[in-house]
Amino acid sequence: MQVATSDFGIKGRPTNASRVAILTGLDRRDVRRLRLALSKDASPAIGYMSKASQVLDAWHHDPEFIDAERKPRILPLEGDGPSVAKLVRRVAPGLPPGAMVKELKSAGAIAQLPDGNLQALQRSYIPRHVPEEQARLWGSVLRDLATTVGYNITRESRKPALFERRAINLRVDADALPEFRAFLEREGQQFLERIDDWLSAHAHNAATDRKTMRLGAGVYQIQDRPGEK
Repeated sequence: MQVATSDFGIKGRPTNASRVAILTGLDRRDVRRLRLALSKDASPAIGYMSKASQVLDAWHHDPEFIDAERKPRILPLEGDGPSVAKLVRRVAPGLPPGAMVKELKSAGAIAQLPDGNLQALQRSYIPRHVPEEQARLWGSVLRDLATTVGYNITRESRKPALFERRAINLRVDADALPEFRAFLEREGQQFLERIDDWLSAHAHNAATDRKTMRLGAGVYQIQDRPGEK
């Protein structure tokens, strides 16, 4: 939270409580409290998901905010029916909807249409112009991969291995790189969205007594520097 407060401000000013809450996943009241007394252990919990990511996730899966084709609805900011403000209040009641919309727009995750309504463009939230936050997210990817490999190496033989596969060719034409990048972006995103839908269909509310766990999969591009474009 201290990094979010000091380093993610605009034009050199300290980040306000609303944006710190969006970046860290904390409520604004907790941001104010922790600014006065920061814990020595400020590392994020395993399974960290920012409030902005939670809003996008709900926008893609909550029955009230998806259409008959299970696509995220185009929503007004305010209104009696489904709206972005209602969505934000449901997922992050301590945050002002306007601040959340501003952050999601700056990250390219949503867009404002000519009629003023808002459209979800992405399922994931990756903040722009904040490399420290990206480094933390990328670090979690490395940790997940290392944990999978470590488990497979040290597991007991009677236990099933975690899925870990690669598809590599050592003699790919370097000129094919842009085509491969587009192919992976398209197919990888579709694959991850199917996984996301499956995970959401098997998720349970935290208030239930059912045992839950963190579960998922990752896709990443493999590329050596020669031929990079």
